[in-house]
Amino acid sequence: MILKQMKIELISENEIGAALDFIAPFENECVNLAHEILHDAKNCYAVKNEAIENSQTAPRNSIEKIVGVFCFRNRRTIFHCLPFTKYKTARDKILCQETQGAFYEFFADEKPFCINGEATGSLFLKNIFRNKKNPAHAKIVNEYFLMQKNLAQEKNASADLPAQSPEMPQSSENEFRIFQAAPCDEEKLFPLERAYQFEEVIPPNFNVSEKLLRDSFRLNLQSQRIFALQIEGAPVAKAAITACGKNCALLGGVYTLPEFRRKGFATILIRHILRVLAAEKKCASLYARKNKIAAVELYKSLGFESVTEYRLIYF
Repeated sequence: MILKQMKIELISENEIGAALDFIAPFENECVNLAHEILHDAKNCYAVKNEAIENSQTAPRNSIEKIVGVFCFRNRRTIFHCLPFTKYKTARDKILCQETQGAFYEFFADEKPFCINGEATGSLFLKNIFRNKKNPAHAKIVNEYFLMQKNLAQEKNASADLPAQSPEMPQSSENEFRIFQAAPCDEEKLFPLERAYQFEEVIPPNFNVSEKLLRDSFRLNLQSQRIFALQIEGAPVAKAAITACGKNCALLGGVYTLPEFRRKGFATILIRHILRVLAAEKKCASLYARKNKIAAVELYKSLGFESVTEYRLIYF
């Protein structure tokens, strides 16, 4: 039975402000979603309480009638902000029950490639797809720590990087340069991106073509700020600001070629990006695989703290 009290609607142009206000307290958990709403809300939806909307005392387009927001980008990837799934209040449990019908109806003929977001919201959506009339079953569930850093302490830091990292041997072969990638750097950086995708992103046994990887990277060079560290003209490490909300930015794509690891390159790149974000007065978020202990410890050493759990679910 579908409970008609709840409905899902495309966010209209005059509702963008209300959607951003709704996710503001949770923006560090859903920077991808905030980025989508700010830059192109055509695939973004609000979950609304129709009873509040129809109340004569509640103004139309008010934040009060929104109980959740999500993006279904390219009808493949879902970014979400569904705080009621955390069950912090008795009302949250009711909202979980009452919104299920609206989600079943909305996703009746859909099958995503990936659900990306805070753990409880991702699991809620996973169960929606599992329990449809034509169920879609998750193939892979990757678990992460969502980590955040307050950049207040970075505001007075010098933007200049040291010529050498303390972790690196002091020799001329370790002289490096950091640069922000442009579309013209595609050929230079693609081998590094390809290695990152196969080691860190692409699920096992997923068949991904070289063309798809290159097309995706080409788009990322246009939509993200990708930074690379090179030695003697060859890129050996990269990291990126993958999405920006109003107050938070998401770091991702951190990768160092195996033969150049444990030399401090990732640390240098991340510190560089943190200084960029501090100048923009944005806090930094990232998600780190729970089983990548070295990476988690690196982020902790840079001042990041785990604030919640995060899940990527592949179908």
